[in-house]
Amino acid sequence: CTLTGIGSSRAALVDAEELLQYVVEATDEAIIIVSRDGTIDSWNRGAARLYGYTSVEAIGQRLAMLDPTGSGLQEEKLLRQVFAGISTERFDIEKIRRDGAQLVVAQAMTPVRDAGGRVVAAAILARDVSERRHYEERLRYLADFDQLTGLSNRKRFEEELKRELARGGRYRHSGALLSIDLDSFKSTNDFAGHAAGDAVLGAVARALKRRFRSSDVVARLGGDEFAVLLTQVEAEAARKTAEDLLVAIHGCRPMFGGRTFRITASIGVATFEADDATSSELLVNADLAMYAAKSGGRDRV
Repeated sequence: CTLTGIGSSRAALVDAEELLQYVVEATDEAIIIVSRDGTIDSWNRGAARLYGYTSVEAIGQRLAMLDPTGSGLQEEKLLRQVFAGISTERFDIEKIRRDGAQLVVAQAMTPVRDAGGRVVAAAILARDVSERRHYEERLRYLADFDQLTGLSNRKRFEEELKRELARGGRYRHSGALLSIDLDSFKSTNDFAGHAAGDAVLGAVARALKRRFRSSDVVARLGGDEFAVLLTQVEAEAARKTAEDLLVAIHGCRPMFGGRTFRITASIGVATFEADDATSSELLVNADLAMYAAKSGGRDRV
């Protein structure tokens, strides 16, 4: 090998290192190099943007400063794994920024080896996925809950009803299903507008939330239809609960556009013992009872 050839190889190596450093600094991903004891040795611009610390502030500090619990135990466990030569798949983990804000990052860790193959550091690649996580949680929420009232939706209610019937069959529990339909709600929407109707629905939902136990399931099935699943309750107690609910609904006085709305409802009660009925049969029976209340003059159980 000639001296000229050696010089060219060294120049190419320098160019490659400079290109690598440029890529590390230019990428949007946070790239952090950490020593065996968890000390930060390298901190790129992506890390500075993500976590809010400059490289001067971060280098020499412990990686645990990004742990919202302050313990750093999870990072220590991961570092032991990496220094044993095992890379981690990308996974979501909670972190904390310099300003105290918490965020979720997708993070991967991989060993950094020297020329002899010895693990000398851990490389961490991370990017902010807080918005994606929030979007996923929102989708999960909307799959089970009504967006307007925050109550369970029909799908979630029917799932809970089936589970309760299965528990009732196993433990010989009784219970009841309340079907609630607001009286003259269509006229509220037609003459005062949908925003006024939403105010009425919100007031009823709040009354339902205040009235029932955490073990009871309260839902908006759609439109002005609500339902409540009462667990471990006898028929007479279920009827008393429904009558008390009528009083609570009477007490709702939502205001919209300078106008106060008076609310009444018709409530049907279907009781069950153990697993003597299917969820579909109970829903039909409660609706039939509710329609009987309407045809009997409304504002009644």
